[in-house]
Amino acid sequence: MIAVARLVPVKSSIIKDSDKLASLRANKDPRYQNDSGFLDYFYLSPAVSGGGEWVVDFSQIASFPGTEYQYLLRRKLLQLSDRERVKFKIKLAVYLGRLTDEEQFVISQFPSLMAQFTDHTSWLKQATFWSPPVCRALSFGARLA
Repeated sequence: MIAVARLVPVKSSIIKDSDKLASLRANKDPRYQNDSGFLDYFYLSPAVSGGGEWVVDFSQIASFPGTEYQYLLRRKLLQLSDRERVKFKIKLAVYLGRLTDEEQFVISQFPSLMAQFTDHTSWLKQATFWSPPVCRALSFGARLA
């Protein structure tokens, strides 16, 4: 499976609010809950996106069979730097790995369930573990024409 996400222009309500726009542009690390910024968007600078203010919208993900990889790769228009790609994968992994209220309740009742994932494992390792099967195509920030 290959997952891709839609690139959308930054919402005008965000552009009008300088604090929100600065937070979006920072692509803050969502593992820091005190100031996680926007969880559902990954900002692409005009230099990367080819002009304009664009974001990858994690709520608009679609998947394709792995047999379409070469087709998608030929249509790739954008390339993230290695640093941005790592930030992207961490942010996507945290977005997709969020626990529901029901799951939070189960963990509160059985703390040993979460201990097996947090003992000897940093959040970074968990984030990079979750992301590769989810976003091979997304990891290079492809925008399909």
